[in-house]
Amino acid sequence: MKRALIASLAFLMFAAVASAQNSTSETQHKTPPTIDQRTTGMQKLPGFFTYFWDAHEGKLWLQIDKWNTPFLYYESLPNGVGSNDVGLDRGQPGKTKVVHFERGGPRILLVAENERYRAVTDDLEQRQAVQQAFAQSVLWGSRPLPRMANPFWLTLRHSS
Repeated sequence: MKRALIASLAFLMFAAVASAQNSTSETQHKTPPTIDQRTTGMQKLPGFFTYFWDAHEGKLWLQIDKWNTPFLYYESLPNGVGSNDVGLDRGQPGKTKVVHFERGGPRILLVAENERYRAVTDDLEQRQAVQQAFAQSVLWGSRPLPRMANPFWLTLRHSS
C-alpha cells in the first residue's frame, strides 16, 4: 500500500511538471501584440507623451518614448473640502518638479532630478561629485505592460 501511494505521488508530480513545461513552451511561441494591435478601439491623445484612453476598461495608457528626457511634473488638488484649517483647498497648487522616465532593470521609474544642489561649472569631476552627493528621488516605479512587443507602456491610476 505504501509503495502504491509513493508511486501515485511520483506520477502526479511528474504529470504536473510535464504539463507546466508544455504550457511554458506554448506561451513562449506566442507573438506579443504590437502597440497598434493593443490600442485598437482606444482614443489616441497626442502630445509631449502620447496617451490612449480605453473607455471600455476606464484606463488611461501612456506610451513612453522619451527616456531620460526632462519634463515638468506639476501636482495639484483639483477637488478638496473647500477652504479650511486642514489646508486641502480646492484648486490648491502643489510642488513642481523636473522629472524624467528611466529604466531600472525590468521596471520603469519616474525620477525627480535634484534641482536644489548643482555644480554650475564645466569641470566634469565637480559635476559628478555634486550629482553623487545629492541623490535624485524615485517618485514612482512599475513594470511595463506584460507581453508587449514594445514595452514602453504603463497604466495611469490614481493611488490613494
